[in-house]
Amino acid sequence: MTTKRPGGLRKDRGIRGLIMEEECCIWMKARVVNFKLCNHTSDCLTCPFDRAMSEAWAKRPCGPKQDKEEWIARGE
Repeated sequence: MTTKRPGGLRKDRGIRGLIMEEECCIWMKARVVNFKLCNHTSDCLTCPFDRAMSEAWAKRPCGPKQDKEEWIARGE
């Protein structure tokens, strides 16, 4: 049984709410997603979430698409 201490400390686990960086998904570390813990012990090659994110990331638009003439006409 754990006992609560003042200030959010627990006797058996230290600071409550602290997430060890090793548990964080690489997509969270890269700040692409807000929160995701790694379920595959950092083995991204077998992770379905990493596969889906990699595919989605490759398909994303890289920026606003403009015709060259429009870009020149606006003087940018």
